[in-house]
Amino acid sequence: MNYDVKNYPNLFCKRMVNCIQSRSTKLVNIQANPVSPATEIEDALNGKLFYETLCHFIEDYREQLGFLHEIDGEVSQESSKVALDLKASQWSKIEQFFDMDNNKFLFSQKYAESLSGDYDEPSWIAEIRGWLS
Repeated sequence: MNYDVKNYPNLFCKRMVNCIQSRSTKLVNIQANPVSPATEIEDALNGKLFYETLCHFIEDYREQLGFLHEIDGEVSQESSKVALDLKASQWSKIEQFFDMDNNKFLFSQKYAESLSGDYDEPSWIAEIRGWLS
């Protein structure tokens, strides 16, 4: 899909794209290539905190999230999509979880409550902060 966006001095029209080569999430102009893969906010969070937050919901959503117990080792702090390196079917289960009940909101609350200096801030957030200062 192509978006025709006018330029205004204080309006930034960007979208997120996960870049597998650089193992990071980038903000690109809305008209820029690449147009895929589709990237949602859940794909671009701190991977370690994303994983830890999802684990808080396993008990109530075993069918969707039970496989998370099978992840061995430490999850990196790269973007969640890169850090977890899951199969498409597992990402589908996570998407099901986010589509159920009020889980996006509940997840975001728990994620925000758990933020601390122990977790790296994703670079795309720092970029947005730079625009606002």
